[in-house]
Amino acid sequence: MKKLALAVLLVVFGISNVYAQEAALKKETIEIGIFSDAIEGDLVPFIGYFVSDNLELALHFNFVHAEIDLPGVADDIEQDSFIVSFDVLSNLPTGTRFVPVVGAGVNFSRDEIEDETTETVGFDLTAGVRYFIAERGAVTLFGQYEFADIDFSDDIGTITADGTAYAVGLLYSIFFQ
Repeated sequence: MKKLALAVLLVVFGISNVYAQEAALKKETIEIGIFSDAIEGDLVPFIGYFVSDNLELALHFNFVHAEIDLPGVADDIEQDSFIVSFDVLSNLPTGTRFVPVVGAGVNFSRDEIEDETTETVGFDLTAGVRYFIAERGAVTLFGQYEFADIDFSDDIGTITADGTAYAVGLLYSIFFQ
């Protein structure tokens, strides 16, 4: 009897999950969300547009303040970065409330280190899993790896800093069509 009850619950749970992603991941859907970074604690605005079913163009902004420890330098160097990222995300439907997401993109940053300013183009890789809490609402666990070399010049010479960044966090989204 317990096995039968468990089987019925699993079937009901499975059927109730099938509809969840059908309406949200369609062409011309707009996704608006807030990404909550678990590492820095940042809140980053996020907007996406589905150019075809399951394929999304995304835009997000971030401001990062960091202290960089350079070898041979006694004090940390402070860095402020404003980052704009453009990503292409592929949503991989599973027929359930869970949807894996993978993507890649380009980011533009304006970095200020110790009174010097530079602009850099970098790249990022993204992976995550969406969980649809409603037909048009999802929470996504994301991981992102960003990389770029940042060059700063002064009277003495040029310093190249590794612009590698990691972001892990949750994206809270609503989908509109």
